[in-house]
Amino acid sequence: MCHFTKFFCLLTVAISASAGLIARYTPSAGGLQRRARVFEEVFGGTAVAPNDPKDRDAAIEGAGFLTFELVDSLQECFDFCDGIDGCVFVNAFDEFNDPNSPQPAHKCSAYSQVHGAEDKTNFGGQLLDPALGLTFIQDSVGFAAREIR
Repeated sequence: MCHFTKFFCLLTVAISASAGLIARYTPSAGGLQRRARVFEEVFGGTAVAPNDPKDRDAAIEGAGFLTFELVDSLQECFDFCDGIDGCVFVNAFDEFNDPNSPQPAHKCSAYSQVHGAEDKTNFGGQLLDPALGLTFIQDSVGFAAREIR
């Protein structure tokens, strides 16, 4: 069962099929070449019913925050992290009711420290547009980068 929004479902299946590891590949003159990192799932997302106010998740709120970006897939989130010096962890989640972003906003936060599900404390709750209601988070997942030996 896919616990993430539609655009992440296909990649979630690929993650499950490879026992939670996502291999990183980069183009080279001779074709694709394995990079020295993989991303391992640290925690999965919850809350997949945006119309149910009791079904909510939270984003990471913790030390080592570097920056965030809107993404279209987990792969983009991993690529984003790979492009940031010191990035070792990403938190991908959907944020609803932010009038400055598409609905939902697929966000990827990059961190210099690995976090666990216990750091999922940002539930949203800001009133950015009274017509939309309070912001909220759905399906927050965390992945840590690990060097391949």
